[in-house]
Amino acid sequence: MNISFDLSPYLSKISPMLQMFAGGMMVILSVTSIAGEQAENQTSDDPHAGHGAMDHSKHQAQLKAAGQDAKVANQKALNIPNVMLTNEQGDTVNVIDDVIGNKIVVLNTIYTTCTTVCPVMGVQFARLQKLLLEQLGSKVIEKEIVLVSVSIDPLNDTPQRLQHFKKRYNGRSGWTLLTGSQGNVDKLLKATGLFAADKEEHTPITLVGSTQLGSWTRLSGLGPAKQIAQFVDDLVNKTQSTEAAKAVPPAQQYFSDVTLIDQHGQPQRFYQDLLKDKVVIIHSFFSSCKSGCPVSMRLMAGIQERFAGQMGKQLHILSISLDPQIDTPLKLQAYAKELKVGPGWQLISGDKVNVDFALKKLGHYVSDIESHKNTIIIGNEATGLWKKAFLLAPPAALDKVIRSVIDDEQPVTAAVE
Repeated sequence: MNISFDLSPYLSKISPMLQMFAGGMMVILSVTSIAGEQAENQTSDDPHAGHGAMDHSKHQAQLKAAGQDAKVANQKALNIPNVMLTNEQGDTVNVIDDVIGNKIVVLNTIYTTCTTVCPVMGVQFARLQKLLLEQLGSKVIEKEIVLVSVSIDPLNDTPQRLQHFKKRYNGRSGWTLLTGSQGNVDKLLKATGLFAADKEEHTPITLVGSTQLGSWTRLSGLGPAKQIAQFVDDLVNKTQSTEAAKAVPPAQQYFSDVTLIDQHGQPQRFYQDLLKDKVVIIHSFFSSCKSGCPVSMRLMAGIQERFAGQMGKQLHILSISLDPQIDTPLKLQAYAKELKVGPGWQLISGDKVNVDFALKKLGHYVSDIESHKNTIIIGNEATGLWKKAFLLAPPAALDKVIRSVIDDEQPVTAAVE
């Protein structure tokens, strides 16, 4: 692919950079739009005025090195210092507390007298803001994303110059430009791997990441804005998933909300409907069992009778079928009638895959249903207290364990007896 340029003298400074993509690499910027934008905004008070003749040979070498691959590298974590700097409004800010926080960060380095890559990166950030606004909306951007440009020439880049730089590219709220003392700027840039002793040698890198996720990616600062937007969108999804996972109680994460069916044919979510905020007695059975199950079901009926005043309120019984393909809701309903099952006692069946999943979580799954366990699980989901008991134990001893779980008030990490 051949690319030819017939642009203003200003653009002659960056044409070598664009030509390096002519050998089969994608063209990453609309050069004409940059030229037009710069020409329209080139005014007498422009900080670029008089700097067109600067020697940027070093800068162009860095530029070529950075542009070999759009995605430069991944970094797992960065220890970003909470240094004090000044934003384009002239406000003193702490980088972590006031600028980054837990937001997704898109960070690059610029200086206002640069006439090669910095204007390109300015256009890139402006386009990025527009793309993110279209893709994610203003609420998500305001809450979760911040664009940051750090001046690598803080001795000359005053807040006013940074403000002019941002205005030139129609920068919106959410794009913060920073300057400050040389020492604090250097400390920040060294921590992010963007430090350059000579400003003309600074590599055009855009850093995308999140202190909350501890994940950072270094991208070519000359890549298309849509590529950066995709990285940001992926991080937004990861952040939201992480926050959602943190909001889910550990018990729900463990048991899940796999769907089961009760004897009335009603769907029941394993955690939300059957376990959450309840004290439960759980055991396994199957209706065609002729040996242990009739005995265990009579014992469960005895518990229902002894705790009649608390059933369906402070206490619930879950009898989960080991043979869900045979134990349909209709069959369980007839079985429940024989046992005189009352409020608070549910006989559970459902899709075999789902039932087996629930039984495995409870430690009650067996490949041979004839060899199922005669233990019961007694749990107080609200406090996290879970105990096991032998169903054939003397009723008085069994009732003591049940009451200890009902009366438990202090949340615990785990307890099994």
